[in-house]
Amino acid sequence: MRILCITAALAVSGPLYGQDMPVSEMSVDGFIDALSPKAQGLTRGLSVQPAEAAEDAPAPSIDLAVEFDFGSPRLTSEAQALLSNLAQALQSRALAEHSFQMSGHTDAVGSDEVNDRLSLERARSVRDFLVEVHGIAPDRLSVLGFGKRKLLFPDRPEDAGNRRVEISLMP
Repeated sequence: MRILCITAALAVSGPLYGQDMPVSEMSVDGFIDALSPKAQGLTRGLSVQPAEAAEDAPAPSIDLAVEFDFGSPRLTSEAQALLSNLAQALQSRALAEHSFQMSGHTDAVGSDEVNDRLSLERARSVRDFLVEVHGIAPDRLSVLGFGKRKLLFPDRPEDAGNRRVEISLMP
């Protein structure tokens, strides 16, 4: 019985989604799990909430390795496949009522001005693909561009892993 309790506590209190690098492949179910509001519900009269479900806890988010043509906001076919899975997840019952923010990020190569513009254009490309190709309601998706201000790997500013689009559940 003691082992069962410890295992259950670890499963409920662990991080929602841990990642070292932006993901380049994810299933529809993987997106649903990563972006769903933190687990809350009733099980035989018991309330189940993760230990870190505090008011100020960050919203679920995931960094995607969305591939673009060099120096361009144009999505590659690999990016479109990844985003098609994301679109299916956004249309699922678990996520259909929620809004999301698309945040574009770059590495530290290039000027602030170029990176700011490019990160915003790439976030818009992601949103536009989800809206135009998959019919996601545009009012569910907002966009921001951070350029190189929020590097995923600040100790490696030129690392390709810094070039990503972060998808976050809006509170």
